Amino acid sequence: SSGINAEYGVFKKQKKEEETTKLNMEEINLPSAGGSKILFDVFVSDPLIIDQFVYRAWLNGLNERETVVRRQASNNFSPSSSGSGLDSSSSGLNARNMGLAPASVSMLLLHEVEDQYRNFKFLEHMLENPPSLSSQATFQLSPAIQRYLIENYYQLEDGFLRELIGKKLTPGLRRDLGEISEKTKIRLNCCHRFFDNLRRVQKVVLQDIHTSAVDVIQQNFMITKELAAKYTRTVFMCFHRFDTGKKRLQFLSYADFDRFAGILMANWGDPLRTGTIEIDSRLKDDVRDLKAYLLSTKDITERYRKLVKTRFQTIPTPTLLSHVPPSSTTMPQIPSSPSTTPTSSPSIPALYSSSSPSLGSASGSIMHEQKLKELEQKFKHILKALLSIGANISESKEFKNIFEDMIDSIAEPCRRIGMSLQEVDQLILHIAEVFDLFVLDLLGLKHRQRFALSWRRYLEGIRLVLTQMYAQFFFT
Repeated sequence: SSGINAEYGVFKKQKKEEETTKLNMEEINLPSAGGSKILFDVFVSDPLIIDQFVYRAWLNGLNERETVVRRQASNNFSPSSSGSGLDSSSSGLNARNMGLAPASVSMLLLHEVEDQYRNFKFLEHMLENPPSLSSQATFQLSPAIQRYLIENYYQLEDGFLRELIGKKLTPGLRRDLGEISEKTKIRLNCCHRFFDNLRRVQKVVLQDIHTSAVDVIQQNFMITKELAAKYTRTVFMCFHRFDTGKKRLQFLSYADFDRFAGILMANWGDPLRTGTIEIDSRLKDDVRDLKAYLLSTKDITERYRKLVKTRFQTIPTPTLLSHVPPSSTTMPQIPSSPSTTPTSSPSIPALYSSSSPSLGSASGSIMHEQKLKELEQKFKHILKALLSIGANISESKEFKNIFEDMIDSIAEPCRRIGMSLQEVDQLILHIAEVFDLFVLDLLGLKHRQRFALSWRRYLEGIRLVLTQMYAQFFFT
């Protein structure tokens, strides 16, 4: 009898194991495959709850205990009922409402934060390759949660970017991020994440440099168009290695350089491939050739000077009404003929941030005779500076100094004359408007219309950047 009972016990154990296995494995008959079978695991879990406060703390480089302290100080323990999987405070963080002792509450908070941090660590390698986040099966993540995780993971700090732009993103630079961390008061692990994200984005952009960088970034990293545009402008500055660390340029913030990058991309980029980070090769060649033609004889420079002088004598300088706020994200339309103010295009407003001084009505005053006389004396110098900066676009070693060159060679001479912001703006406009190949006796140029358009495109970019710098450097 005891033997029978033992044998029956073994049979029950085997039966139970078989039933358990059936819960974890499913068999499917495939008629088209001749009745063959496929086995797969079935895993059931609750959707992952992302605590937004804890996620932001993790992104900001805080450790678990620091997060608990800040969480308690925030006094925000109310649960979210949105059902989206995004929670302002997850279940463990509501322990304060359960009448527990402060020590117990802190311990529950710490356990909850540690659990969240473990999840974020598992998710991080997928966030580095965002498309994999939608195909992974480890966590149940709704599309809304995925977007939230990715968008916040790829956010950038302007203070960090101000120190980084214009530099080559090398492993050596990554090792030196401690200096940037100390200067900006941004935690080192955050600096590493910003750097790695930017370098990863740049690598993808450079692999397909002739395609719109915004489109490439959105496709590969699944971030919003606005954030992709910010990455595009930052990559543009790093690609061309603009020297932004000179003492002369320290008054400019990252937001300023971000606007400058948008202006240059809008006016100097390839008009047939919007959003690329390369300068239009045709524009580079045209402006370089114009330098040789316009400075070939003194007579041409004199004619140009007289035309600009006549403009100042006959057209009042408009009154400056206001300054477009830095948050403006309009894109200046490349003009076929010069205009008093840049127009905006609604097609890709997030890519180009190009605010500039807004000129109001045409009412104003004629430039003072003494000031105009001093401008005449310095006109050749300013024209030569404009042409030299344009020719340097073709030379990467010289092009990187464009912002310093604009201050030293154009803005500073105008300041010494005592020119107002309106007058500086009008000077560049007049130089563009009076450019006439017939009057200047440049009929020997081939493709004359193309040269005229390239010169105006170039000057429009100079005007928008120059007036931004002039307003801040000399009037603030």
